[in-house]
Amino acid sequence: MVYVADREAEGGEAPLPDEWVIRDLRAADLDSDSGVEAILNRFPFRWSPAWPGNTVDRRIIPADQRRRLRSLDVGFEPFCGIEDLRWCLKGLRASANTWTYASLSMDPLAAWADEGFRLHGTYFGIDFSAWQAFSSVLRSGLEQWSPGAFYTSTRGSDEIPVGTVAASELRLYDIFTAGCQQLFNLMVDRRVTPRRCENATCGRIFVHQLGGSSHWQRTKGVRYCSPQCAKAEAQRQYRRRQKAAANPSGAAPAPRDVDQ
Repeated sequence: MVYVADREAEGGEAPLPDEWVIRDLRAADLDSDSGVEAILNRFPFRWSPAWPGNTVDRRIIPADQRRRLRSLDVGFEPFCGIEDLRWCLKGLRASANTWTYASLSMDPLAAWADEGFRLHGTYFGIDFSAWQAFSSVLRSGLEQWSPGAFYTSTRGSDEIPVGTVAASELRLYDIFTAGCQQLFNLMVDRRVTPRRCENATCGRIFVHQLGGSSHWQRTKGVRYCSPQCAKAEAQRQYRRRQKAAANPSGAAPAPRDVDQ
């Protein structure tokens, strides 16, 4: 379970919606300011943009957008602009699509081209690589929740309690970092694999079939991303069978007489 700051939730935090990084982020309009603001209005973006975090990474962003990114030279910056969030989320979405495209035998390079990243050219001797960019983005988000050690000083005592915290016990509040963790969790779960919804009018990429008021998930043997898609496709196929049964020869129906 991945937690994120959520302005719509009581208490200000909630589990990140199931497969948010695969479903909701994929459908978001990140090219418009209003689309980015819609995400920001619900999920705060509190961390400085850990990615792109160095010159090599930033050079794959178009120059006109790159100039509007806040500088990382001063270290932690709690207040970032729309452009910072836009490219962090574009990088996250491209990373998620790199994994799903490769799983579906599609070209992962297209995941970065679709987001408008600069794919041509050599940056300090490094050619663009979809997997290198994927690693850079995901690593920057995962750094915030890696297992580690902590200590606190006890006032009036020389004792320093020491403890450890597991990654699963950390609650995350930043949408970019939470999205990276959710993607990581999906990738390491050997029980699931990305698939494409077989509803003829959907085609959404998904991992689990989601549905119901209890937010259940199904993994085995599913062909559709939701019960709604499964029902719609079943009805579509039923109508086809009914139409074929009414006209078994396949010939076009004879025109009806029409009164003049």
